[in-house]
Amino acid sequence: MQIHPEAVALAKQPVFSETRNPPIAADQTNVKMPKRFHLDASDSGSSRTSATNHLDHQPSPSEQPPGGWDMRYESAKVHVEKLVCNTEQRSAIDALYLTQSEQRFTFNSTAASQASAEQMLKIHGLDHASLKQLEKRWKVVWTTRWPSKGGLTVRTLVQCACGYSTTARQAAFESRNGIHKKGGAWARCAPYDFTGCLTHADITYDNVSGHTFRILGLLQHNEECQDSAMKRMPAIPLHQHVFEVALQQLKQGATITAIQMRNVEMCKAQAYRDQRLSDPMQANQRYHLEASDFSRLYVLHHRTNGIDVKRPAELNVDNWLNKSSRSFQKDVFNAIFHYSPRTSASERFELFISTSEMEEAAWIHVHNSQLILDGTFGISSSRLLLWIAMGLDSDRRGLPVALFLFSAPVGALATHAGYDTEIVSRLLTTWKTWLSSRPSAKGRVFEPAVAITDTDAKERGALIATWPSITLLLCKFHLRQCWTNKRSSLLGKKKSDSYWGGHVVQRIRCLEQALIQSTHHETAKAAVAAERQHFLKLQGDRSSKPSADKGLAFLAYLDSFWMRKDMWRSWSQSGRVEAAARMGIPIDGVLPTTNHLEAFNGVFKNKYLPQWQRSGYRLRFDVLILHLVRHILPHIFTLVRQRGEIAAWRRARFSVAAEGAPLLRSRAGAQSTSNSSRPMAWFGNDPQRDQLATEILRSQRLFPVISRNTNEFWPAVQHPPPILGRKKVHTTG
Repeated sequence: MQIHPEAVALAKQPVFSETRNPPIAADQTNVKMPKRFHLDASDSGSSRTSATNHLDHQPSPSEQPPGGWDMRYESAKVHVEKLVCNTEQRSAIDALYLTQSEQRFTFNSTAASQASAEQMLKIHGLDHASLKQLEKRWKVVWTTRWPSKGGLTVRTLVQCACGYSTTARQAAFESRNGIHKKGGAWARCAPYDFTGCLTHADITYDNVSGHTFRILGLLQHNEECQDSAMKRMPAIPLHQHVFEVALQQLKQGATITAIQMRNVEMCKAQAYRDQRLSDPMQANQRYHLEASDFSRLYVLHHRTNGIDVKRPAELNVDNWLNKSSRSFQKDVFNAIFHYSPRTSASERFELFISTSEMEEAAWIHVHNSQLILDGTFGISSSRLLLWIAMGLDSDRRGLPVALFLFSAPVGALATHAGYDTEIVSRLLTTWKTWLSSRPSAKGRVFEPAVAITDTDAKERGALIATWPSITLLLCKFHLRQCWTNKRSSLLGKKKSDSYWGGHVVQRIRCLEQALIQSTHHETAKAAVAAERQHFLKLQGDRSSKPSADKGLAFLAYLDSFWMRKDMWRSWSQSGRVEAAARMGIPIDGVLPTTNHLEAFNGVFKNKYLPQWQRSGYRLRFDVLILHLVRHILPHIFTLVRQRGEIAAWRRARFSVAAEGAPLLRSRAGAQSTSNSSRPMAWFGNDPQRDQLATEILRSQRLFPVISRNTNEFWPAVQHPPPILGRKKVHTTG
């Protein structure tokens, strides 16, 4: 790139003078001059001549610009630091202003003065109509505006596209974003090649009346710029109506495919606004959606929801919760009871959510009742974990009562493992303290009676630390999953081909079922000891020894962790009996699994989040938080209210026909009738029979036989050599 030394000298030549205001002669169009940028060479005057200098008096009030006449209009400083220039260009422009060689023109509101301003803008392609054309040579680099009397004053700085330096823009971007390791050079996208042109213009005008007040800068282009032609296809903006239709579809939850199909149909029918009237050869907008448009579309979509995705997510969240910020969001602030930003590498981002409806539900459905607690991940583009506290409503449906978002620690290899007992204890203690201090507490201290979790010891430790007297239960599904995984690792996942392998597996399965149904710890331990003795006997035979060794390894696994009394109580029938007694409900009312919360996770990830995801990509955490507070959680509680209203309406609607008697749902009633009419049988009390059964058990002559029916096992009594008896027993008792 070469800066011509005459560029500064050309700035001293006059461009326009209102005292002359000469028309452009028709025969001048054949003179070799720079397209629309050239002015009549016969113009004379000073480069700093003002368009109002010929007036002997100050303009009358009717002629003044909005806000009154001010000599600062002529002496305003051009913000040349906003120009995207390389070092050589910057030096030349600084020298231009240092020697006061720039051009300055001011105009008042008279018709003659405004006509001169309009002519000058048209000659240089700076009028409104020219700037709308895609082949324009100007790029807007800075704009500001302020209200004025009767209008809105706008000041904008434009730069010649041939002087817009892509290298300088890349360097500024990398410096602003802290990118120290530079990659490859950016490809130039501007329609015109870079020639080092210094031309720029600072224009001040009224946005309502259209009056131009001032033009500052350098309006001569260098020779290379004047001789240059368009080299690259300019970016063609999408028509506003296309955005409006697509945004409405996104609001309704449409997919990208549906938006594209709608666009094709409307383009074919020319159904977009102004599409039938536009001249293709003069059009400056397009109607067909391209893949690159969806980035802008999602930016606008998030903006309609109050989210500026151009800003970092952490700044958005911080501003929403800062009462002194212009972006303060009252509804988000009211829904969040704890917020801790991450200001250093050793800290965590923490944000805990409980809306007014969740707070009420916590006291109604969780206090002195059951709490389900579990965490999930993969819900945000950032490394965040989401912990969910859930209760059961009156219909025994899962209802979230608190959400806890926090970041994984620095250096954690896996997000799902980025927590410990300390962080879970902190979030539970914070929730307990906040709820107990609320007016809804009415002097109570929030405390669940029972909590059910998966097999994570860190969760159990945190629950005990927060509520020492809480009854802990383990999810049966996760319990059996742990046992099955261990059994499969020892004896294989597939059914064993050997007799002894199948024999050991079947005995272990029967033992597992018996342990889960046990109500006394001593009985459970005796059952394990009996199985151990049986496997020890099998070790004496060469053919059965390998399978017996594996069976003993599994029993050692049970003894080492699962058979401790506090742990046994949490997964056995004993724990459920204790929980039912503490809550004063039937034992069937005690949750056996965390399926309610697992189902909520599935609905949350597969139903709610995809509405705002872009092509399946995870959401930014500020987008996630805002939609949780404004859309997802309110929708969940709206459904709960609607179910209650429908149930009340049904009872009222048919109360007269039922003569006040409670009505059953048709399906539930059919099941109840079917169950009550099934034949039932049981054994009466018989001490002699119980004594004989005890002797059979002690002599270890009771062993399982594989059943062909689900949920059944067949114990067989062995009396060498024949089998004396067999009885089928259902696992439910």
